[in-house]
Amino acid sequence: MNSFVLKIGGALALFGGATAYSQYDRSVNYEPVDARITSIEEKCYLKKVSRSFNKKKTTTTPEGSCNVAAALVRTHPEFKDMDLVRTAYVEVKYRSPADGKYYRDDLKFELKKNAKYRSGQQLKILASVTDTRKIRKY
Repeated sequence: MNSFVLKIGGALALFGGATAYSQYDRSVNYEPVDARITSIEEKCYLKKVSRSFNKKKTTTTPEGSCNVAAALVRTHPEFKDMDLVRTAYVEVKYRSPADGKYYRDDLKFELKKNAKYRSGQQLKILASVTDTRKIRKY
């Protein structure tokens, strides 16, 4: 029992430390800036998470067309209990706080259920205050 409690405590401390460092890194090394989407590509995959008492198993399909993935969930018995996950591959143009010049770079992030992005739209991102080519999702 003590070994189990120590393992859980250690995992929680490690997770808490990683989260704290990530928040510190974001607040000290990055600055929010407005970027303009220059291109966007949306891809989808299907995901299922199965849990038992002490195991978690995640099953995913390869990324591909969102229309095909949605059709599979609706019509194919093998995929009916899977969740559709939308991923955005976005190229943005932004002004770097490190030197004040404009740059283009890529971001990849999971889209919320009804999120809509389009080319030309503004997007808030985090840009490094020291490295002109380092950006993160806001």
